[in-house]
Amino acid sequence: MKMKKRYSIGIGILLLLLGLFLWWTGRQDRQPTVALEKAQPVQQSTVSHPVTVAPTVPVSQDAYTLAAVTQLAQTDKLAAWYEMFHAPIDFWGKVVDEKGNPVVGAHVEYNVTDHPEQDGKPVTDTSDANGSFFLTGREGANLYIKVSKEGYYELPESARSLDYYRRGKADANLPTKDDPTIFVLKKKGGGAALIKVPSKYLALKGNGVANGIDLRKPKIVPGGQGDLVVECWVEGKEGDGQWNWRCRISAPGGGLIQRSDAFAFEAPAIEYKPSVEMTMQVNPNQWSETFSGDYYIKLSNGNYARAVLAVYARHQPALDISSTFINPAGSRNLEYDKAQQIKP
Repeated sequence: MKMKKRYSIGIGILLLLLGLFLWWTGRQDRQPTVALEKAQPVQQSTVSHPVTVAPTVPVSQDAYTLAAVTQLAQTDKLAAWYEMFHAPIDFWGKVVDEKGNPVVGAHVEYNVTDHPEQDGKPVTDTSDANGSFFLTGREGANLYIKVSKEGYYELPESARSLDYYRRGKADANLPTKDDPTIFVLKKKGGGAALIKVPSKYLALKGNGVANGIDLRKPKIVPGGQGDLVVECWVEGKEGDGQWNWRCRISAPGGGLIQRSDAFAFEAPAIEYKPSVEMTMQVNPNQWSETFSGDYYIKLSNGNYARAVLAVYARHQPALDISSTFINPAGSRNLEYDKAQQIKP
């Protein structure tokens, strides 16, 4: 009896020791295999003249641990993640107008992505007498830069986004002091006294009915009269996935020319077409119900206008008119100046 009791106690002790051993080895396996280096505070920016710098927030060690918790066995991934947000940033830029002339006193806003879980902190600067500006002594994965100035239009070339975590790569295309990134602003010209027409969505009649459009209101007018006439022919029936259609926009007594440059504000003097038309056939690879464009419009009274027109060739067709400006003085200048706006 005593031998049986001692045997049971021995077995219990062995099981207890085995359990402790499994617990300890499992705990060891769950520990991170690398120690993350403590993040250093981000340095303040060095610019050509005083700037406003929002307080920076150092990247926390906890953020990296949380983000990498599923990749603890891949220590190289942890190191790359850390280095991405600590890439050195040294940036040089220059602002010019559409003719290549330096723009002095342009407002510059930087946004540095220096934290994986927070938005970047903005930094502001101003371009100097040569249109130049720079930012050094920062760290981060990405730098977004945008320039602007009163009296200038912003273009796609007025902003840039650069990936500094790719620094050292052949295709990184990062600027240097001798080869700065160029930003372009377009100088506003002499605006004219224009009628700014509110946007409007108009339901049209189909089956080739001539829908007259008064551009000033805008509204449909009877008898196919108006500044524009829109006609649509739609085949098939309601509920078809695709259908054949044809639409035509006419300018009675005038004409239309499609605009290719959103900043070209002077309407052409000649070469207007009486109408523009589009035909669409059923095509599983390329089909649309929309016929749209940005147009210069010569009106029958000799005045000029510009408008974005979108015709929806449905079984119940419609016309969407937007960005409409009319010069009632007969001038071809269609650059809008809010201070001179004329009510419709």
